[in-house]
Amino acid sequence: MPLRPPIATYTRPRRCSHLRIHQKPICAFQRRSVSLPARLLPFADEIRSGTLGPDPSDFRTARKQIPIFTPPPSSRAVCTDPLGFVTSSQIAIHDPDGSKTALVSRRSPGRLRPGDILLVSRRNLAPVSGHLIMVRNRGIDSSILLRNELTRVGVEIYIKVYSPLVEKIELVQRWKKRARRARITFIRKPQHDKGTTETIVAEYLKKKRAYASGTLSSAIQLTRGKKKQGTRATKTNGGR
Repeated sequence: MPLRPPIATYTRPRRCSHLRIHQKPICAFQRRSVSLPARLLPFADEIRSGTLGPDPSDFRTARKQIPIFTPPPSSRAVCTDPLGFVTSSQIAIHDPDGSKTALVSRRSPGRLRPGDILLVSRRNLAPVSGHLIMVRNRGIDSSILLRNELTRVGVEIYIKVYSPLVEKIELVQRWKKRARRARITFIRKPQHDKGTTETIVAEYLKKKRAYASGTLSSAIQLTRGKKKQGTRATKTNGGR
């Protein structure tokens, strides 16, 4: 007697209509009969029992071993303060001798103070001079604010201390008295305006050139010698 092909049936899922759960067929035939193809007839018994296919244990033994690598060391363990490391490395590049750091550091005795007159030499640009209003300490981003007058108009400029364009910052003149404020913004007012620094800077550059050539030192020694001779002459005349 030939093997009768198995019949697979399925039922229409239930739906909810007006808060009632009931079985609602979509057509007159609620069940459909599906016959297996001819090539699957030899496996009819296995399909009924559900044992068709490879053993699941074979997949466990044939599973590919995935290599497990140790995680790389954490950056926090290598560098606890990355921002401080970057700041110190950049300062070492742009200020190898530490001269600029000594001007803006709060612990330096020769640091710049508000009210001082500065002369800043810049690469491929004209030098800038003015009264120091404030020093902004921000690590590699430190800057100073200078104020001067051009054609009787007040002008202010921020200068980055560690900028590669800044070649030198020279202290032309100290303020007569120590400022009680970290920012002397009151010199912007007409009654406290310091005016231009052109005359003071020109005198400073003149003395600097004289010191470089050696004429000023010889002139100072000559005046000192004349003073000594004058004092000796007065002493001898007084003794007579």
